[in-house]
Amino acid sequence: MALKKMLAFAHKYKIQVLTYTANTPEDWNNALEYKFDGVITDYPQEACRILTHHTGVAQGTHGTLERPGVGSKI
Repeated sequence: MALKKMLAFAHKYKIQVLTYTANTPEDWNNALEYKFDGVITDYPQEACRILTHHTGVAQGTHGTLERPGVGSKI
């Protein structure tokens, strides 16, 4: 609960929050659930594949996923 409040506070002030080192599908799914703005991982291609599957968002350049309207990368 504290994490969700911290993220909401940061987002209120347009501060992007990244999570690292997220290296498992569970970590990547948690990043989506908690609405992190980005994921730092040792496995970017696998993370993009899994996150694209779960979000339907197409893979961007350099192993990133673009979040439309947010200006962030997952």
